[in-house]
Amino acid sequence: MINKGDKAVCVLCSGTVVCKTSSVKRHFETNHRSFCEKSEPEQKELIASAIKDRTKQSTSMFKYVSKNCHTSAASYSAANAIARHVTTDGVPNKVGKKSGFISLFKTDVGHSILECHCIIHQQALCAKSGLTSFDNVISLVTKIVNLISSQALNKRKFDALLDEVNSVYNGLIMYNNVRWLNVLQRFVDCLEEIRLFLQNESKIEQYPQLMDIMWLLKLMFLQTYANISMKWT
Repeated sequence: MINKGDKAVCVLCSGTVVCKTSSVKRHFETNHRSFCEKSEPEQKELIASAIKDRTKQSTSMFKYVSKNCHTSAASYSAANAIARHVTTDGVPNKVGKKSGFISLFKTDVGHSILECHCIIHQQALCAKSGLTSFDNVISLVTKIVNLISSQALNKRKFDALLDEVNSVYNGLIMYNNVRWLNVLQRFVDCLEEIRLFLQNESKIEQYPQLMDIMWLLKLMFLQTYANISMKWT
């Protein structure tokens, strides 16, 4: 046993027991019965071997951790030295003049940084700009998504419904200008579950568009057009 405060660690199995003679004895009799049946010289030999192995493992782990810590530090130093370009999504905590990431990063690395806005975000916004004629479709999708996802009870019920039908999704995505395509895609993929949920909640009559063939065609066209736009912008 190796003492660690008010506990003892067994060198044979790494189990912990209270530092009491009775507890230690019970541990060996219960978990290491074959060890107790050996002669005293054999027991000493086994304990010495176990301690040696434990020390070797600890040393190896220490070397591994030390090496990786040095590697991480060296990698960070190298990144600081060569960093010239940072891409962000434009949020204040990234581009803020005083406490934004880029400002703090410039101070840390000691040289100027080329700032770029994420091209994926620009693609999403660009694709959306050509779809103003489908605003009524997007607005209804947003309204339904907010109804389900922004209210805790509705969200739990809908998530449970998705789980019940073995859906690959665990919920809808809240709408925003950048992620609107993801929101639309998830809405289309979960359309049947959304209808079922609204029907169970006696709210399907409030959204007749979900049963309107023309509106659904617009929804599917919007999704297809948006996907193509994202690929070619």
